[in-house]
Amino acid sequence: MTLVERAREQKKSQSRRDPDFDEIWCVFDVDAHSDLNRAVSEARDAGIQTAVSNPCFELWLVLHEEDQTSHVDRHTIQRRARELGLVEGKSIPEAALPRLLDGYEDAKGRAQALDAKHDGDGRDPGANPSSGVWRLIDSIRGDPLLG
Repeated sequence: MTLVERAREQKKSQSRRDPDFDEIWCVFDVDAHSDLNRAVSEARDAGIQTAVSNPCFELWLVLHEEDQTSHVDRHTIQRRARELGLVEGKSIPEAALPRLLDGYEDAKGRAQALDAKHDGDGRDPGANPSSGVWRLIDSIRGDPLLG
């Protein structure tokens, strides 16, 4: 909720200063946040875009390199991201950037396939594992399909 409040304040102050201002995004890990659904709902109600990665952001990074189709806890996926050299602590090492750029379309496809799989199973598209970070990246890249 703290992140959503900060985004609301930023949206209010930024839109007054910059007429070309278009979006604010909140990126959420699921982890163990009990008020995540409320935060996502309030952000969307305030016109703030959201990207949720379940169980954590590191899943998005791992999807650049490989599939992850079964439920996974955050510690396991964080460890896998470290093993793949995609994170060091809470940072993405510079050496990983070319791999992440090159693997973007694969990661996006894997994330979309996870949503379709969950939907086909009658589950929420944001169920574990899933990541909506590709929507933010497409927005940054100016994807016309996001309108």
